[in-house]
Amino acid sequence: MKSLLFTLLLACPFALFSQTNQEIEKKIISEFDSVRKGSIKASDYHFDSTNERHFLEFLKRYEDDEDSRVRSRVRIMKAKIALQSRDGSTRQQVVEDFARDIGDRDDAIAQYVTARLLSFKENEFSAKAKKIMVSIFKRPNYDHDFILICGTAQLKELVPRLKKLAAGFDRTKDGWYSTTAWYATLALARMGYAEKTDNIIAAVELELNSALRVTRLLRYLAYTRQPDCIKLLQKYLESSETLPGLRNESRGTEFNQYALEYLAFYMDDFPIKPTGIGYSKEEIEIARAFLKKKSE
Repeated sequence: MKSLLFTLLLACPFALFSQTNQEIEKKIISEFDSVRKGSIKASDYHFDSTNERHFLEFLKRYEDDEDSRVRSRVRIMKAKIALQSRDGSTRQQVVEDFARDIGDRDDAIAQYVTARLLSFKENEFSAKAKKIMVSIFKRPNYDHDFILICGTAQLKELVPRLKKLAAGFDRTKDGWYSTTAWYATLALARMGYAEKTDNIIAAVELELNSALRVTRLLRYLAYTRQPDCIKLLQKYLESSETLPGLRNESRGTEFNQYALEYLAFYMDDFPIKPTGIGYSKEEIEIARAFLKKKSE
């Protein structure tokens, strides 16, 4: 009996794989039907190198579904496929799709794909994706994070316009960290314009609100990847200082937790993967040793 089964598998090596895809398709279709009825429950599907291309193609038929909730769920699935994929062409395809989605009529979808694009690397932005992004940059309105994505993709043709936007940066004004000028300054630094680094470091270090500085602004230092910014992050990584405690807590989260999270997110060769605040002492020490060796 075992011999017969083995023979059948050799004769039809894709039979079980194909059936598995069919089963997943049925579950996805059922989930979309439930979403149309108002369900917010999301299933966890197994996407890997054997089926990721198949399901990217399968999901295309639902990309323009009349129900915006289904369209959003499609983008969530595509992001999962791409971000766990080791295939460069798969990741590039989703980046192209998401670049187009930035201009989606549904603001929620546009915001979602913009946030996800921050997780991709420069070489995953194809010439086609870059062309789409340049055209979007010409529009009057877009999310500030889109400017950061332009910096990640190294859209050098946007440098003259970014410099004009960055010229108005003034850290003495309230809410400077929410201005277009700030984001343009960051994008230029990411593209190698190191003269912007001093402005960025000064803005972050002179922010008196430690919670704002550590939980939000340190991220931008890591985004630039400029050596001086990384050195400052290294200082926070070495620190044992903590944020003010909340409610009945005497001590808040240590600065080094945030420094590690942002370094892990933005540095390609970092030894720790970003998993959110809550890193162990061992992980902190590994990160410290890594940066110390790198600085030497």
